[in-house]
Amino acid sequence: MSIFQTVDSSGNFSYELRYSHHSDGWQMNSISIQRRDHQIFSKKNLAGVYRAEAVLLEQGVNMCEAVITRFNLKPLLHA
Repeated sequence: MSIFQTVDSSGNFSYELRYSHHSDGWQMNSISIQRRDHQIFSKKNLAGVYRAEAVLLEQGVNMCEAVITRFNLKPLLHA
């Protein structure tokens, strides 16, 4: 299993993508998002197979960014 870690542009959130390669392509095993030292989101066993590792990583980061966008907007939606 491979692990990819990165930080968002604000530096407030970090992402961790765990993925593996199989005969039919690349599969995302889990994603997790942390804010400072606290995990705020985690998802395992994500569906889908990707032909290229770069595409998997791009999709994983996009998923994390979408969660962060929703996380940042949530207080505004309840106002």
